[in-house]
Amino acid sequence: MKDIIKLLNKKDINNAILLKLFINILWFGIALLFLVFVNEGTSKGSLVFLLFFLVLFFVGRLFLKKRYASIKNDTYYGIKHVIELFLFKKINGIKRDKVYSLNKEELGNKTLEFTFNLTKMIYDIESVLIPLFVASLIIFVVTSTVSVIFALLLTIMIAVLCVFRYNNILSNDTDTWVNYNDLLKDFINKLNTIKKLNIFDFCLKKLDENKSENLVNLREDYNEDSFFINALYIYGLLIIASLFIRFDSFEVILGYMCFYAIMAIKFRGLLYKLVPSIKNILDTYSNYDELNNIFKDSESEELISTFKTIELKNMLYECSDTPCSIRVDNLEIEARDEISIIGKTGQGKSTILNVLSGMYKLDRGVILVDGEPMKGNFDLAHISFNDAVFNLSLRENLTLGKKVSDEVILQYIDEVGLSEWFGLLGGGLDTMLDPNYIEITEEELIKLNIVRGIVLDKNLYLIDDFGEYLNIDSEKRISEMIKKYLRKKTFIIVAHKPIFTTICKKHYFIKNHTLLEKETLL
Repeated sequence: MKDIIKLLNKKDINNAILLKLFINILWFGIALLFLVFVNEGTSKGSLVFLLFFLVLFFVGRLFLKKRYASIKNDTYYGIKHVIELFLFKKINGIKRDKVYSLNKEELGNKTLEFTFNLTKMIYDIESVLIPLFVASLIIFVVTSTVSVIFALLLTIMIAVLCVFRYNNILSNDTDTWVNYNDLLKDFINKLNTIKKLNIFDFCLKKLDENKSENLVNLREDYNEDSFFINALYIYGLLIIASLFIRFDSFEVILGYMCFYAIMAIKFRGLLYKLVPSIKNILDTYSNYDELNNIFKDSESEELISTFKTIELKNMLYECSDTPCSIRVDNLEIEARDEISIIGKTGQGKSTILNVLSGMYKLDRGVILVDGEPMKGNFDLAHISFNDAVFNLSLRENLTLGKKVSDEVILQYIDEVGLSEWFGLLGGGLDTMLDPNYIEITEEELIKLNIVRGIVLDKNLYLIDDFGEYLNIDSEKRISEMIKKYLRKKTFIIVAHKPIFTTICKKHYFIKNHTLLEKETLL
């Protein structure tokens, strides 16, 4: 938790806390004015002073409330934004071989829930806990002038009521939280694609740019607790009754009654929010522990972008869903190699690519880079038929942060055979690829992934089997694009169609889940 707190803008938070505190203090001051000016010696002059200070305090509150309203949203949206970026960086640090098995939907929900909880915890400290402490202290001191025993009983009764209310909230837990960041959830849900394309920096930048499009509602509607409220009303009546017993002067009694009436307006609301605020603090730390358990193996990732040789030696991968083992004695890759891996479906071709991209962890074996054991992961583009598009514009989905002109993008779209599909989009390159409104077939998705893979301009490409999703024309177009744009790159393509194997110069065969030595393709 300390790591997050260090990143927050302390100046903005302190300003918000102080403004809110002074707003409440001025209200409490209005209550205290009646104690000072309404007493046995009340005169016309003292009432004039009372009126003067009431107006002064009231105008002061209006000024401070206006100032607070001008900074509140920026302050708390800023807090929320910092927390979300921090957590997204932590999520990126999750080891690649854990990503496939990760429940990303649940992780997205937990991330947004914790973001809300922590932001609201800071908000509650400013809006509930500090003002409540000040109000309680004032009420206790004033009540002590009536009766010290009465003041102590008030404190004990409030503590008991809070415990009762806390248990009531736990047994009827219907609290809801509102925190929208659709883009963050989209990125977390599609973490597989982010890892396979190594585009975390682009995603982080987009989240930073979309700060103003998020939504959080820190004000919650609590279910009415009639027992709690009625108990406070009863105690208020007891206080008023005690005033008539303790004092003889009507003016003194009136002063105290005005004080308690004004204080009760704020105190009741603050006290009512106290228990939910405490519950939220406990939930915040509980959620943080859950996230920390997910992030416990997180680490910064070193990416390897250049190499002369790559060797996959003595590989053994035990399949989790089928009783088989994928074996590779030796896979040799040199810079600018164009390699195909051929074999029947289910033999383990895609598994080998997932091992090279770090998405699968070896059970045995080693990956050597220029003769040394690999440290980190390759900065590559791992393209497959099931890579996802993001809830961004078509342009952003294809460029992924790269500076590419619209003319070049349109050229790629035409070459890959998406011109007809593109023409049906209402917004052109600015069309948002929201799956709720834009339907994308498997064939169209593969073509989009080929285009953005080319745009990424990596040194190493892993191109997975496209299965039966492509027709003959699409296969031809994609193979031509691979030959044209990746000819000076290193790429490994998994295929069972001759059209993709013929664009390669080195070939491996997999049979009985074992990669065979390279042979010349006849």
